[in-house]
Amino acid sequence: KIMKVGSIGDIGCFSFYPTKNLGGFGDGGIITTNNKQLAKMLRLIRHGGQTKRFWHVYRGVNSRLDEIQAAILEVKLQHLDKHHSLREKIVGRYKKEFSDLPIVFQESFPNSRSAQHLCVIRVPNQKQLQKFLAGKGIVSDIYYPHPTHKQPYFTKFGKFKLPVTEMLCKELLAIPLSPLMPQKDQDLVIDSVRKFFKK
Repeated sequence: KIMKVGSIGDIGCFSFYPTKNLGGFGDGGIITTNNKQLAKMLRLIRHGGQTKRFWHVYRGVNSRLDEIQAAILEVKLQHLDKHHSLREKIVGRYKKEFSDLPIVFQESFPNSRSAQHLCVIRVPNQKQLQKFLAGKGIVSDIYYPHPTHKQPYFTKFGKFKLPVTEMLCKELLAIPLSPLMPQKDQDLVIDSVRKFFKK
C-alpha cells in the first residue's frame, strides 16, 4: 500500500502556492501531524505565540491561513486525486511520444507514485529547446538555473565541486503540465519538441 506524503513521520509540510498541485488563489501552507503536543505548539507559534488573546508566551509568527483560501482549498481538495490521475496521463503521453528522442525522464522508485507536480525532462540542449518552444508560444522553465553552492550567500561556506549538480542545472527543463491542459495544447508541445529534435 502506498502511503501519502504527510501521513508518515512526525510532521508533514505543504505549500499551497497557486502553482502547486493543491494551490490556493494566494500564498499559504499547512503542517500535518498526529502528535498532540506538536500540534498544540504549532498552533501557538502560528498565531504570534499567544496562549490567549494578546498574551504572548512564545516567540511566534502571524501565519494563519485566511478563511477565503481555506474555502477554495477545501473545494479543490475534492478534485486532487482526479487531477493527479490526469497529470499522470499527460506525463505518460509525453514519455510515449518522446521515447525515440534523446530525452530522459525522472525515474520512479518501486512501489511509489510521483505527485507529478512538474514534468521535468533532461536534454543535452536545454536553452536551445527552451528558446525554440518560446518561439512556438510554449512556456517552459528551468528548475533551477543556478546551483545552491554557487549562490552568493552559500559561497561563504567554502568552495565545492559538485559536477553532477552543475550538469543537471544545464540540462533540466520543465515542460507544460496541468491537469486541465487541453489535448490541442498537449499536441502542440509534443509536435514542437519533435520538430526541434528533427532539426
